[in-house]
Amino acid sequence: MNELSPVTTEGRTMACLSYASIFMGLPFFLLPLLMRKDAFAIHHAKQAAEIYVGFIVMFGLYFLLSFITCGFGGLCFPIVFLPYIPMLHGVLMALNNEWRVPFGVTGLVDSALAGVQADKQ
Repeated sequence: MNELSPVTTEGRTMACLSYASIFMGLPFFLLPLLMRKDAFAIHHAKQAAEIYVGFIVMFGLYFLLSFITCGFGGLCFPIVFLPYIPMLHGVLMALNNEWRVPFGVTGLVDSALAGVQADKQ
């Protein structure tokens, strides 16, 4: 992560769109990772990817628990919405031009995608 890179309006927009992928269910975080234009957008896209994967895993566990317990696992349904907390925190940080990692993100996907960086222009 290059903290000296200036934050552009396009980078901020792409960062917010990356976090919106959790809310909409579509992997919009792939756009900055594939375009490789803005370091700020890539940084937040990596964090959004981890939150997105966490959301999919939690939903899968909820479905499995509900299936195994013949529906009683439905009482755990609010747990599925836990990834919305780091998503909202990430959106606020992206809007405030902050390079920090959102609350609850461990950095596993960030280390897996360490080779994805912004292209030099």
